[in-house]
Amino acid sequence: MPIPHHPETTWTGDHRNSGLNKGQREQSLATGLESEPTTKMTRQDPHIDELDDDNRPTKKSRGINGEPEITRKDKERSRADEGDDEDQRPDEETIDDLESRPKRLEPRRKMPDPFVYPNAYDMTDLPTHSNENPAILLSCSGTLPHAPALAAMPFTRAAFPRIAIPQTHLLNNLHLTITEGVEQNPDKYIAIIPFGAGNRLFRDHPYMNTDILKFVQSLGVGDENQKLSIAKPAARSRPNQKRDFEKPWTMILDGASPELREFLLWQQTFAVSRELAFHALSFDKDARSWVIMNISGDAVEEGDTARTNALGIIKSTLWHNTRFRTTVNRLTPASSVWGPGSVNERVVAATTSFDLRYIDTEDVNGRKAPIWQLTGKPLTDDHRLHADYLDVIRNIPYWSGFHQLLIEKRTVECTWCKSNTHPAHSCPFPKTPEWLGPIPDNADRHRRRLEGMAQGSGTDARGRGRGRGRGRGRGRGRGGSGRGSSNDGEGWTHVSHSK
Repeated sequence: MPIPHHPETTWTGDHRNSGLNKGQREQSLATGLESEPTTKMTRQDPHIDELDDDNRPTKKSRGINGEPEITRKDKERSRADEGDDEDQRPDEETIDDLESRPKRLEPRRKMPDPFVYPNAYDMTDLPTHSNENPAILLSCSGTLPHAPALAAMPFTRAAFPRIAIPQTHLLNNLHLTITEGVEQNPDKYIAIIPFGAGNRLFRDHPYMNTDILKFVQSLGVGDENQKLSIAKPAARSRPNQKRDFEKPWTMILDGASPELREFLLWQQTFAVSRELAFHALSFDKDARSWVIMNISGDAVEEGDTARTNALGIIKSTLWHNTRFRTTVNRLTPASSVWGPGSVNERVVAATTSFDLRYIDTEDVNGRKAPIWQLTGKPLTDDHRLHADYLDVIRNIPYWSGFHQLLIEKRTVECTWCKSNTHPAHSCPFPKTPEWLGPIPDNADRHRRRLEGMAQGSGTDARGRGRGRGRGRGRGRGRGGSGRGSSNDGEGWTHVSHSK
């Protein structure tokens, strides 16, 4: 009996009968070996569906050659197909090994400096530039430029220690009219600093400027018709009249011929009488004192061994200090004296001129209180940069064993000659043979101060008696005891106790 034909019905059988031919399948169906018929949807083309405006195929126009033209939709479909291909790329094709990943940049390695630091405690051939150190130089160096007249007023003809006073100190507290005029043409004028200059001297000797002018004219050096004048030190602000050595100190000599100027600066110091002695100095904006700092404390001792050890400690500490290295590197990159070279070479070169001088002195109570004074060649002529350089050195801690070196707790300055290299009571000028100038009454001043302290009157190196109001020092007031600059004092103790 023939099997009825159902166009939408298909028969599925066991997979084991999938290989039978048509006759065998018909026999198998007849015997009931096949399963019940199942109905499924007639196979349709997946691209053929109900057409609408969105999926209706676009009628493509043809070009001149008869080929279909590529439309914008074709291009978009092509891009989408490319994206699908990229998404289906096998994982093993992705480059993700360690070598291909970006690496973090390592810091640049510093090249080793072949420079080897010298032994800081070895003072062989040191200090350098000592022939330039004003602390050990003398006046009257070289040949006498011009001989004074035989009829000149007598004065002590000797070589004296050189005085190095910066221009800013010479002009300190002078009226602006004077300072501005000098700064505009400093080579035209000469600074005249009387021995023991200050309030008391100018008050007790109101005609000192004319006395010095008569002496200079008597020298007979230079043009006879030169018009000389010496101006008194007019103050910018009224100084404290209780302080004998208060600034301003400087009188101004104007009108000197080149010959007279050369002789006055060559001789420098003129000791004329027991009431008259003075220095003749140039207004040099580049002049710098070589004094770096004053050191006090229990570590200060006399002798070469202690001096060498202290110098080694100071230099080795500075060589490895970041602030000092930065400052030296900033001041000496193009210097013909300190460079060229690496920073290590220049920090060592900057300290080769360092020297320590032992100063034997006493404090205000009469106790032994020696000081080491560190000197060295300045690295710059700029007074502001030089001040920064000194500030760096002075604010670094130094230790000698268990003793810390006390820096700038006490300052050195002579109230008589205005030098910052020795105390007033050991001023070398009056000790010069044939000295004709004033003799300091240091012993009498020291005795009066001790008597005043014993009576509680507060008389000391800053002034006489106690003033009212706040002042620096142990006592309150402008004349209080203790701290302050020695040039404000009575001339015996060179020391002031700084904060």
